[in-house]
Amino acid sequence: MTIYDTKNTQLIWCNRTLGGFGSQKITVTQDHENSFRPVIGLFGEYFYSVNPKRCWSITSEFLVNSESYRSLEWDNLMRREGSLIIRDLNLGTTDIFYHSVIASMPEKKDSKTRQVIWTAVRRNYL
Repeated sequence: MTIYDTKNTQLIWCNRTLGGFGSQKITVTQDHENSFRPVIGLFGEYFYSVNPKRCWSITSEFLVNSESYRSLEWDNLMRREGSLIIRDLNLGTTDIFYHSVIASMPEKKDSKTRQVIWTAVRRNYL
């Protein structure tokens, strides 16, 4: 498990730099179970195909009233797939997660922050 500090990290989703974090950490974990890969057809139809390889899970919290959270809600509704880039400004390292989708956005009533969980199929061409 890897934990990034949001003060020294840039989080980029679909060519947009995200901001308005609700907590000071971004968590990256790895699972060895089956993951799901979105498959999109020519006419906009889609389904999720089982991928028996490893799966990456990236978790972060955002303030409810932030611009980034509103755009992430829209991306979740549209089932957008893209690259998620975590750039560590202190170390100068970059982790790129390919074929990422927003897996869940659990809601907490009367909460100032909401958690966003991405699922990725590949990390740094692996």
